[in-house]
Amino acid sequence: MSKPVDYKDFDDLLDAYLVEVEKPNLEQMNEWIKNYPSFGQELAEFTANWFLIDYYSAPEDLSWESIESQNKKIVNKLFSNYKKVPVSHEKNITSSIASIWLALDMSAQHVANSVDITVTLLTKLNKRSLEYLTIPLQLIERLATKLKLELLSLAHYLNSPAVLSNDASYKSNTAPIVHQKENFFDAVRNDQEMTVSMRRMWLTLEPPGNGQKTE
Repeated sequence: MSKPVDYKDFDDLLDAYLVEVEKPNLEQMNEWIKNYPSFGQELAEFTANWFLIDYYSAPEDLSWESIESQNKKIVNKLFSNYKKVPVSHEKNITSSIASIWLALDMSAQHVANSVDITVTLLTKLNKRSLEYLTIPLQLIERLATKLKLELLSLAHYLNSPAVLSNDASYKSNTAPIVHQKENFFDAVRNDQEMTVSMRRMWLTLEPPGNGQKTE
């Protein structure tokens, strides 16, 4: 980036930021935060919201307020830890999180045990078949740490369209049917592999009004 300028307010800095940064990314955000620490929180929040608008898609019946709430949790975590992210962490997930744990010479069972979930639930995360906004931030953080991923990169992956099953069948002249993603807490309730203590731990994080009672 160009030599730092003594900006008096965030609006002036934001104009310059948008001229230089064509796409939201953590590397440039971190560089600007280091040069303008007094505007660090504003830059982090703006970049994450920009990331959300640029990459995320939300169904029409989904509340933007709830998306913003979940996004802010991730932003605050990124902002407080951005200097601590190891250089070796992956910035993008090009195929699947399964390919990452295999590259790290880990088994699905090992990864699942490390983050306190079952292989069944881990498989659903890998296939992106769970509703992103229902996945507890604690789980996203644990999985990102275990797989050496940047938090926002994993969040982007989990919020992307679900992976079509290998055995899915459809006519060549019609688009495949995309099934609705499953609520994380419903998946926990229905997971036959999950222990009682593990299930109870995750269900204590279920927000009020989710539609079900915790066990």
